[in-house]
Amino acid sequence: MARAFTPNEGAAVAVLPLIVIVSFLQVVRRAAYLDETRTGLVCLSRHRPIVDALIMGAVFVVLFAGFVMMGYLGAATIPALDLLALAMMAWLLAATVLGVVYMSGSLTTPVGRETPRHQLHTIAGLAQLPGTRLTAVLLARRLVAGLPPGTVVATAAASDTLHGQYLRLGFRPGKHRRAYLVV
Repeated sequence: MARAFTPNEGAAVAVLPLIVIVSFLQVVRRAAYLDETRTGLVCLSRHRPIVDALIMGAVFVVLFAGFVMMGYLGAATIPALDLLALAMMAWLLAATVLGVVYMSGSLTTPVGRETPRHQLHTIAGLAQLPGTRLTAVLLARRLVAGLPPGTVVATAAASDTLHGQYLRLGFRPGKHRRAYLVV
């Protein structure tokens, strides 16, 4: 998933902690779905940007506090532990900065002015194992079909190819590779 946000392998490694945290939050919210073959992943959830930002902020505060405590307590017992804690804090900070830079724009805002606001859900995180085809897209199609009539599903595609696949599935185009569908 990290490679979906940046073509640069180094940046993908640096942003990995952020991707793991976001994926963990989707699993906790029961918004992450795997297809039967376990080769495709889709995240479908109710659109709650303020609640999600607060939860993400709380997770980052807890992680930073844990790393600070690890460094503080570790400095007294194991000198290398404080260096490890500093390295982990730096990595988490770099992941956050790179995540904001690489995911700014349509990927962080699947909902635009063109998107209807009735029962709004977002679909994101379509991930496909290498060497497999279309399982994530087909899973997304099944999940969307199971939503109640009138639900609006918004998304932002990471590539023009994925945006085209959304449009072929019946989504209406929006600005900056965004798309939405009224079920």
